[in-house]
Amino acid sequence: MIFKPMKYLLLFTLLFGLNVSFGQDKDYEILGKALAESIVKNDSLAFYNLILPKEAAVEFFKSMAGDQLSAANLEMATESILANYEEIVTSTFALSFFNLTTKAEIFDLDLSDVNYEVVETNDTKDLPNVMAIHGSVDHHKFPHFTFYAIDFEDQLYLASHLISISETDAFKVRESLKKVDLSADENGYVICQGILQLEDQNAPKKEILNCLLATPIVIGLQESSEDTDEAIDKEYIRGKWEYGYYVNNTTDLAGRVSFKYEFIISDGVINYRYYDFTHDKGSSEFNSIGKLPFEINDAVLKVFTNKQYREIMGDIRFNHVANIKRLKEFADKCFK
Repeated sequence: MIFKPMKYLLLFTLLFGLNVSFGQDKDYEILGKALAESIVKNDSLAFYNLILPKEAAVEFFKSMAGDQLSAANLEMATESILANYEEIVTSTFALSFFNLTTKAEIFDLDLSDVNYEVVETNDTKDLPNVMAIHGSVDHHKFPHFTFYAIDFEDQLYLASHLISISETDAFKVRESLKKVDLSADENGYVICQGILQLEDQNAPKKEILNCLLATPIVIGLQESSEDTDEAIDKEYIRGKWEYGYYVNNTTDLAGRVSFKYEFIISDGVINYRYYDFTHDKGSSEFNSIGKLPFEINDAVLKVFTNKQYREIMGDIRFNHVANIKRLKEFADKCFK
């Protein structure tokens, strides 16, 4: 297996912790209660005292790297971690702490009686000793409290700054979004398609339709099954929209990319499809390409470099991950 240093360095930035003994008394509950208390009391000192000492973090990184890094590269990576540890901690945890404490104060959250459990997620399967913890909160708006924990040398730690108090289960949302990607249609053009399972698997298709039609997710709406009186097996929404894109690290306007979208709705399920991605130069200095191919070809290279086109494709994927995240959030909210 080829070792990819950046993968492990990125993973390292997510792995910090809480100094609590790991024993037989469901210590993930102790971890959850300590974390909850620091949030509700807005106690930044207590919160930051939960973070793993950098020497232990380095040992964890070394165990993850194994023998797949040369001695020289391992030493260089270790020195970088030691030199940048405080900056990494601050940048990853500060915003999370601010958002969590702000939400707790505004909505007067009571996190003193949360029921915690370990849940299975795909993103923890390949990480040794990492577990996903879900807490059920007795709150009408934010019933989900989620975080990752890790057992390291008989201690339990927070495994990530990805700590959420949310309306929907952050683990399930994350699982759904990981499946979002661009691919090629039968003619080789860019397409983004997939299936969203709502939290309420029995949500009636007509109610899902009416819910989505009342949200900004259908901007550019062209037609829907609300407009027909015919008996149909599934509801649908179709529309068209566009975004502007930039290249060269967002310094140069690359033009606009329009796309069509279609949501096919059955009970508890939305099949989404974004297609016919079409580039137009607009007011940019680049020529128009027309429909965007998934793979770079000669027509693309007459307008953009390989790097520039990958920038555009990356931004298209980013936009549609965000669109699909909002699609699921809007739909789930309707059935709370």
